[in-house]
Amino acid sequence: MKNKFLAALFLTPIFAQAQTTTSTESLSSLMGAINQVIAQKTEIQGVDEVPAKMTPPGEKVFKALADDLDLCQSSKTNEPELVVVEKEGVSVKFKKFDLRIYGEKCPFEVLASLRSTEQTNDNLSAQFILKVVFKTEAYIQKYKMKFIEATGDINVKAQKIEDTVHLPVHMTIASHGESTELGPLSQEMSADITIDANLKQFSFGVLTEQKATMIYNGKTQKAFSRAKIAGFNQPEVIFTIDDKEVSESEYQAFLQSFALPTVFNEKDPNAPDGKAPTQCHFVAYDKKNISAENLKLQLQNSTLQTEGQLANGQSCLSNLTVPYTQNDQAYSGQVTFGEEWISFASASKAKPELNASVYVLYGEKAVLTRETETQILGIQCLEVPACH
Repeated sequence: MKNKFLAALFLTPIFAQAQTTTSTESLSSLMGAINQVIAQKTEIQGVDEVPAKMTPPGEKVFKALADDLDLCQSSKTNEPELVVVEKEGVSVKFKKFDLRIYGEKCPFEVLASLRSTEQTNDNLSAQFILKVVFKTEAYIQKYKMKFIEATGDINVKAQKIEDTVHLPVHMTIASHGESTELGPLSQEMSADITIDANLKQFSFGVLTEQKATMIYNGKTQKAFSRAKIAGFNQPEVIFTIDDKEVSESEYQAFLQSFALPTVFNEKDPNAPDGKAPTQCHFVAYDKKNISAENLKLQLQNSTLQTEGQLANGQSCLSNLTVPYTQNDQAYSGQVTFGEEWISFASASKAKPELNASVYVLYGEKAVLTRETETQILGIQCLEVPACH
């Protein structure tokens, strides 16, 4: 029955890892990488799991962590197990696991688990635990983190009321740690997913609300998302950070900063292969001549000013490098079409501290910008019938 896929399909974008501010990017990248390491180390043989959508900076940190894992050992108290909470074909899936990464030469120690405290076919209560400690000063500086600890709870109870299956999921998580950039930090996140499926009328609805708070350096950031699906209609979605509406890409990068319980999403064998043809328009400006908000409006209206323009180009699913200069300084503008994200980066060999990038999810229609000390970068990507 098709209903059984509803939860898995919808949970993917909500709990995946969206553009962060510069101050939290290192945390976002590290946590995205740690979540990915845990997912890979707890793979279930014969089951094809959908990987999380790490931002490009997160992918770089993940590669570094993967190399450092060669110095480590790992052990599992129990083999990972897929838990399905199901009623009349409507289901959600979680992965239970107990993982430890350790070793005398291992630069960090990781304890991670998702254990059920109550489990039946239509009911699940589970606890999530994560502890990551970097053991040496060299690796503390490399990953900009001393430690992070998180605990969370998952509660799911499926029931049938007349012809309708009602399946609510409630998740909470709290964490704390210490970053070399952000100092002591704390996080709280809650998510409520409600799935209703009428089996006689073959109608369904999914409502998700998510709240997240992060405190660091005396600053509090809050994020909220709400998504509603009714049947096969277009989803109604809203994403906010600090009460300001943002794009899905920006929201997902912020959410990547959180240690999250593993919501299991199995690959759909009927999903199309490859990426949809996507045309990206990218620009770089001297920030003395334009504001980020004005650049967004100009990209949306296809009316770009020439004053202060440093780079301007378009590409469709093809990586591209555009050289340009600012104040006699050479830069390289690079557009990269990755697996999950598209990025436009501005790089200077002479002044790497000025390097920056802006990145966007495939299918995201919003214009995204990123400011450096001297420039404003902008990118807008739209699906097109075909690349020419």
